[in-house]
Amino acid sequence: MDDARLDLTDLFAFTVPGDRTVLIMNVNPVAPTGGQAFHPEAVYRLDVDTDGDHRADVAFGFVF
Repeated sequence: MDDARLDLTDLFAFTVPGDRTVLIMNVNPVAPTGGQAFHPEAVYRLDVDTDGDHRADVAFGFVF
């Protein structure tokens, strides 16, 4: 789609005490700034495999 706001560059996942998981994602560093780093009509989706079968068991969808 040739829109830098749709290009996710990094995804970090780690656990923290209390049986919690933290997910962090970054967008393209050349995407516009000033509150428009994410595309307003995009749905960003992270699929998570929790049992090692290479299939999503949980999905998180984000709209900004």
